Amino acid sequence: MNTQPPLHWLRTFACAAQQKSFTKAAQSLNLTQAAVSKQMRALEQALNQPLFNREAHGISLTELGERYLIEVQAALNTLDGATEDLFGLRQRGVLQLRVNISFAHWVLSPRLADLYQRSPDLQMEMTHTVWDVNREPVGGDIDIRYGMGPWKALAPCALPVMNCIRRWVPVLRIILNCR
Repeated sequence: MNTQPPLHWLRTFACAAQQKSFTKAAQSLNLTQAAVSKQMRALEQALNQPLFNREAHGISLTELGERYLIEVQAALNTLDGATEDLFGLRQRGVLQLRVNISFAHWVLSPRLADLYQRSPDLQMEMTHTVWDVNREPVGGDIDIRYGMGPWKALAPCALPVMNCIRRWVPVLRIILNCR
C-alpha cells in the first residue's frame, strides 16, 4: 500500500504555500477554493500534522510546513527537470550537452565563442556537474565523459570516433577542433 501523498496534493501544497492563500492557489491551478482547501486538509490528515495556520486573511505555514515546503519544492523541481530533460528540450531542437565541470571549464568554455560564430542558430543547454556514477540521471543528447566508468545506460565511444553520435558530429568537431 502506497502511503505517499498524491503528486497533485504536493503541487497544490507548494502553490498554496507560495501564494499564502488557498483562493489565489485555486486561481493559479484552475481549481475551486474548496478543492484546494479539501486537498490541503487531506494532505494534513495523511501526514498527521498541520502544515498551515489558517488565519482571517490568508494562511501561513507552520514550522513543519516551511520545512516540508523546501523538500517538496526540491522534489518537484527535480521531477520537472527530469521531464524537461527527457521529453522537452529535444522536441524544441535544443542540444543538451552533459559534461564534467573540469571539461566544461578547460575544454569547452574557451571554444564556445567560435562554436556560436560558426553555428549562430545553435541552441545548446550545457549541464556540468561532478558525477556520482551510482546515482546519476539519464538524459541529454551528448554526454562527454572520461574513464572506464560503469555507465550501463550509455553507448560509449572514443571521442575521436564521432560516428556514434551522427546528429551532433559537426557540433562536437567545432567544439573540440576535430577534423
